[in-house]
Amino acid sequence: MSDSYLSFVNSPWGRRLAQAVGLPQPLPLQRHRSGQQGLANPVIVAGAGRLAAEVQRIFVATDTVIASAATLKAPSTVKVQGAVFDASAVADVQQLDALYEFFHANAKRLGQHGRVVVLGTAPEHCQDFAPSHRPARP
Repeated sequence: MSDSYLSFVNSPWGRRLAQAVGLPQPLPLQRHRSGQQGLANPVIVAGAGRLAAEVQRIFVATDTVIASAATLKAPSTVKVQGAVFDASAVADVQQLDALYEFFHANAKRLGQHGRVVVLGTAPEHCQDFAPSHRPARP
């Protein structure tokens, strides 16, 4: 499937026109092709939900290198191809701090065409779900 806009703005005439009127110039996305190596750079896997072990198993089975996550206290500049955060155990708003800290410390590490995946649980499947707000007083 071709992308007409992408082809147009990456042509010489289209590039000049797009720059003149301020249109964005997207890059072609890197797509997997049969026989091609999976991921060129490592992937960060973090989070302590119920899916973390399965994600690790899948990456080991596909020979994907797993990089350690940077923290705010221990930054890293090693480029990565993707970031996977298992938030399936998040039950309240305070537990989302780990998600924020993970992406705050690791977002700049994503290389060109980097992918981000956040794994979670649909609200209807949460057993310990409690509203994080109080009803308004009359």
